[in-house]
Amino acid sequence: MLVRGKDDIERLSLVSKKYGLSLDPNRSRCPRCDGLLKNVDKGLIRHRVPQRTYEAFDEFFFCGSCKQVYWRGSHWSSIVDTLKKASQPAIHSVSNAENDLYDYD
Repeated sequence: MLVRGKDDIERLSLVSKKYGLSLDPNRSRCPRCDGLLKNVDKGLIRHRVPQRTYEAFDEFFFCGSCKQVYWRGSHWSSIVDTLKKASQPAIHSVSNAENDLYDYD
């Protein structure tokens, strides 16, 4: 699929509108393997994260598929901001989704 748009936010907006996708950051999946992320008790991952990270954050997530551990650091704030912008109705009207998405089968 070719997605046209002036930036990542507009392209994300176009794809979400075309396919009826929810841009909810709380429904995130593992970026490595697409596995489901689950909250994990902080004490269980102490040995899996840097000490400063362990001290700075209280909420951690664990991928049951690839065993990766995640937390809501500065990258998370950037993701949430991008999804909010892409969800704004004004973004959807910037381009005509029918003209900016091309499916290649």
